[in-house]
Amino acid sequence: DGESTYSLAPPKAPKAPKPPPPTEHDYAREEADGGAAWASLPAEHRSAIDGLLLARLQAKKSRQWEAADAMRSQLNELGVYVDDGRKVYKLLGKEELSDAYTRDPADDSGVVLNATDEATLVGRLSARRQAQRSRDYAGADAIRDELRAVARQGGCSIVFDDRKHTYRFTTLAGAPGGKRSRDEEGGAAERSRLDRELADHRGGGGGGAAAA
Repeated sequence: DGESTYSLAPPKAPKAPKPPPPTEHDYAREEADGGAAWASLPAEHRSAIDGLLLARLQAKKSRQWEAADAMRSQLNELGVYVDDGRKVYKLLGKEELSDAYTRDPADDSGVVLNATDEATLVGRLSARRQAQRSRDYAGADAIRDELRAVARQGGCSIVFDDRKHTYRFTTLAGAPGGKRSRDEEGGAAERSRLDRELADHRGGGGGGAAAA
């Protein structure tokens, strides 16, 4: 004011417009029968599945997590298994669906699986769960040991949660850039906890989290 001057601030840049919501879902369908199961569904059933996949994607884009979870449950009721990590969905029977596993979204191990290896892992976890349900605990333990051995060959450890039907990896000490796994750091106390959970499996007490 003393010099009777003024200045103009540059105008603020306009905010970038929000991208429009998706009009199609981006999930690919996995088919083990050449599409026969999908083709056998009524047209309205197929439309309902596609509609739920799209609505769920839109809910996730809007961070409406509870709505997205509710739609996933609806898809499960229709016999549809959704793997968000691989962006695929497939039709399963109710028993198969109840035994399907997905990778824990909190897995930050950096372990990368190709589609074939991931499908094999999910299949072995499902087979382990089916063995537990039929009280074939020796068979379930054999699959557990098999998965542990394969994971260790790759320089990591695998942890699976039978309640949430998820799995994740942790890196082992000595692996490039790796840290000690929780199982290694926990020592005897951690192993004792895992042994108790495995004993619960054998006693029909339900599934918890198991680590390699």
